[in-house]
Amino acid sequence: MGKRGKIQHIRCPMCRETIEIPRDTERDDVVTCFECDGEYRVVSLKPVRLRSLDEDEWERDMEED
Repeated sequence: MGKRGKIQHIRCPMCRETIEIPRDTERDDVVTCFECDGEYRVVSLKPVRLRSLDEDEWERDMEED
C-alpha cells in the first residue's frame, strides 16, 4: 500500500470536481482540472489554495494600465 498523503485533493473552484495536488507540488506551480480544463496557480500549500490563471492575467493587465 502507498504512503498516505501522497496526493492532496481540492475542489475545483469552477466546477467543484476534485483536483489532485501531487505531494511534490510547490507554490506557483500550475494545476489543471481535467473536468472543466480550468488552470490554476498554487498560491498556498498549507492549506492548499488556488488562483485562476485568468484572474492572474486580469490583475497583470490592470497593473499595466
